[in-house]
Amino acid sequence: MSEEGNCPIWGTKAEFDPKIDDYEIVDSPRAGGSYKISGTAKAIVQNWSEKKKTLLTSWLIEQRRLGVKVPYITSDALEDIKKRRPLSVHERADNLLRYLEKKSDRLGFVVEFDMRAHAKSNDELLAWTGSEKISEVITLVEYCAKRSG
Repeated sequence: MSEEGNCPIWGTKAEFDPKIDDYEIVDSPRAGGSYKISGTAKAIVQNWSEKKKTLLTSWLIEQRRLGVKVPYITSDALEDIKKRRPLSVHERADNLLRYLEKKSDRLGFVVEFDMRAHAKSNDELLAWTGSEKISEVITLVEYCAKRSG
């Protein structure tokens, strides 16, 4: 990535590759990593609610888990994403555990987070857990703790 700017989805800090044809490649912690977005899709997403953006981010995380390194957001993909349902609490908790596993290769290893607004780790947690606010992530952590104890 060569230049900094704002994530077309969330408006948070992101890095960009030089624009190619009608799409950009963006690396955004709030969107969970790298993605390609067409000019048309970029214009559409700017008017989306946080709930729709959360569905899009969950789709991006899922695509990466399925092996797509840089998912491509097109206007057709956005039409499909609008039809998705929000993740269940159980799915969100599972994704929290997957994120923690990604951050540590050992059980019992402490993973620390910066609780300031739009800290990179918080943005990644929001992306992975399908959350709009950090308070939701804290609730998911408590949910996981209760389930394990």
